[in-house]
Amino acid sequence: MRPDFDPDTARCNSHADMARGLVELLPPLEQVDAILVAYGIPEMAATAPAFVMNTLLPSATMAFTVSDQGIVAPHSALRLAGEFAKSSGFRRILLVVLEVATLPCDTEPPPETVPSRDSAVAVLLEEAEGGTGTAVRQRTGVNSRTLPEALRDELEVLLDGRDPAAVVCGATVAPESVPDRFPVRAAAREFPGTGTWAALGALERATREDDRPVVLVDYEPLLGYLCLARMERPVSSASAEVIP
Repeated sequence: MRPDFDPDTARCNSHADMARGLVELLPPLEQVDAILVAYGIPEMAATAPAFVMNTLLPSATMAFTVSDQGIVAPHSALRLAGEFAKSSGFRRILLVVLEVATLPCDTEPPPETVPSRDSAVAVLLEEAEGGTGTAVRQRTGVNSRTLPEALRDELEVLLDGRDPAAVVCGATVAPESVPDRFPVRAAAREFPGTGTWAALGALERATREDDRPVVLVDYEPLLGYLCLARMERPVSSASAEVIP
């Protein structure tokens, strides 16, 4: 625990409260088969947000949390969602990304990975009909020097000759690292964990007639993880900033 942190006076949102607030913003969900919650920064108390969301959305037969991977935890959750869809026949999976700005532990993460405010994002994943589906690429052992080349290589594999509607770079990825032939957008830097995922909703509204995929790129510098997610259109998402 940080010596200057007082749990009795700190104004902290719990993951459970953030999950409840996010569900209230979503349109009615008649059927959700599974819920995956991802976060990089732990909260002070274990409030089991996946359990809370499962209580609010009881149709889900599976709900769990992915963490301990920094700001790229949502990519691992998305990859798991794809595996569950293949093996369990799940048709609708809700991916929830939570990000808190309060750091109760005495750690020194890279400053660009610490958010300025709490935020939450939900993305509803549905079974693709006749499309190529969502895909995730994850590479380990990447440092700031090798990041541009690794990103170019992973984009080539992930897109396989397709042109994306946009490549969305997270807070720790420089837009100039993306090859010039791809349209690039920068996610909000104040939200390193949720920024790329929140950008999905804005892109969907801005490019509604464009059915090309969107690629999300995040890099966790502390762990050396580079992750890319190819999201097929249309995309259904909701996001919220939470002020403690």
